[in-house]
Amino acid sequence: MRLMNRNLNFILLATICAIILCVDSQASIIEHQVGPYIISFDLTNSSVQLNETSAYWNESMYMGGLFIVLKDRPTYEMADIMITHNPHGSKVVYDTTGFEKALGEGGFVNIKSYSRTIDGNPNGQVISADSPYGWTYYSAGYLLDKDTLIEVHSWLPMDGGTGDILNTVHVGDLNKV
Repeated sequence: MRLMNRNLNFILLATICAIILCVDSQASIIEHQVGPYIISFDLTNSSVQLNETSAYWNESMYMGGLFIVLKDRPTYEMADIMITHNPHGSKVVYDTTGFEKALGEGGFVNIKSYSRTIDGNPNGQVISADSPYGWTYYSAGYLLDKDTLIEVHSWLPMDGGTGDILNTVHVGDLNKV
């Protein structure tokens, strides 16, 4: 009886460990350093899998970004998160009006913009526009601080990556930690 209880305890422990490992391997939390910033987001809810990311930072221009490519998606379905920092203390802006006009001139239709909270900032702005090729483009922007603009550009469906990125993106400034 004692040996049987040990075997059951071992099987129970092994099962719990296997479940934890499976759940953990399903998570798609991504974190990358981009220059003096850390970008993170979570793709778990959209059940898409990351194929690769590529980060870059241009120190002389104070800008950089992270390109995101998913597995088993059409080649045009990708996203990027861009950071633009103005070290001279001038406030940066995300101009939705000019961008909406440029999209319209480029043949995009159903152009809509709206405000939403992104990365804890209630003043985030999102633009969605349908391309002439049948896919939807999303652009979002918010200020990390008065000198730093964060932009998300996505050609992923809202329920296939874009929503997760907008809901979970977080950019942290390593100089302010």
